[in-house]
Amino acid sequence: MVMKPKVVIVGAGRAGGALALALREARYDIAGIASRSMESARMLAELVGTEVYSDRPEDLVPWGDLVILSVPDGAIS
Repeated sequence: MVMKPKVVIVGAGRAGGALALALREARYDIAGIASRSMESARMLAELVGTEVYSDRPEDLVPWGDLVILSVPDGAIS
């Protein structure tokens, strides 16, 4: 049996939220949520069942095997 990676999602907007919910539905472990807004990160983290969230994406990288960036192009530097 192949192990599914632990996933960190950066971006708690519409796309990031939809991805997080779909991955959770597919039984992926959502290891953490990061967003510019701590409140947005917290709300999505609650929806997908993780207690790990932050407004600093770099803090969450060690929590996951796979990091998904779901942010506007201009937010990537």
